[in-house]
Amino acid sequence: MKTNYINTLKQLAITGMFLSILISACTSSSPKAENKTDLATTETKPLEAKPDTTPKANPYLNAKIEVKTFKPDSLGWGYDVYMEGKLYIHQPHIPAINGNRGFRTADDAKKTGEFAAAKIRNNIMPPSLSIMELDSLGVTK
Repeated sequence: MKTNYINTLKQLAITGMFLSILISACTSSSPKAENKTDLATTETKPLEAKPDTTPKANPYLNAKIEVKTFKPDSLGWGYDVYMEGKLYIHQPHIPAINGNRGFRTADDAKKTGEFAAAKIRNNIMPPSLSIMELDSLGVTK
């Protein structure tokens, strides 16, 4: 009879611990519940201003941009773009094509350099050139 009593007490203790764990798990506040109470008790913050998306003035519109051609070696012609008297682009080869082939003529190099300079003046940065643009200039033939 004493063992039955002890076994019953053990079962009641285990059941009680299980119930207390279950109840504490159900009543503990979740992060969502904490956020709801935090929002209810704290003052609302003013909305932050959105970033300014108005167009900015083009800093290169009136810049002094000059294009000079050069012949570095037997590979062909290249061009340099100077902005405000400082070297900005040094292009000894035709951009956007495979290999290190220079321009056939000084005129082709000058024409391409002027196109890159026009991109800079229009604030198209970086002033990279595509194969289609070079083809429309007639410098890839």
